Amino acid sequence: MDEASGNYFGKKLIVDYFYKKMPKNICLEFEKEFNLDADHIKKNIYKEVNPNMYLASFAKFMFEFKDEKYIKRLIKKGFQEFFKCRVLPYNVDSNSKIYFIGSIAHYFKDILEKVAAKNNLTITGVIQRPIDNLLEYHKKNINL
Repeated sequence: MDEASGNYFGKKLIVDYFYKKMPKNICLEFEKEFNLDADHIKKNIYKEVNPNMYLASFAKFMFEFKDEKYIKRLIKKGFQEFFKCRVLPYNVDSNSKIYFIGSIAHYFKDILEKVAAKNNLTITGVIQRPIDNLLEYHKKNINL
């Protein structure tokens, strides 16, 4: 139940790397950036605390290659899966207000909006870091 999360995309990247589905240029950079020893990965997923955070650390890599066809396709599939499983079952329509929170939604907003449009939906807003909006609200509304 984590479609389109950092955890979700981290898993996808690792699987694509080991199944040799990742383009060569991206693969070479992926190898430079991460320890991809299978035992190291398994240890972090199965024996360490917060495996979801470990997997999400791989997702940050996608931001560097956001204009690559492979990454765009991966993101598009993840967002479509998210809409299919987490949004569309709620009988939303084009008038529904839909907000997204997080860096993945923020950095891939253009793809997110296209996937939403394909599902006859409109994204109302994307907030990268909710704390920023919360701080701004309180700055405006605190009467000292």
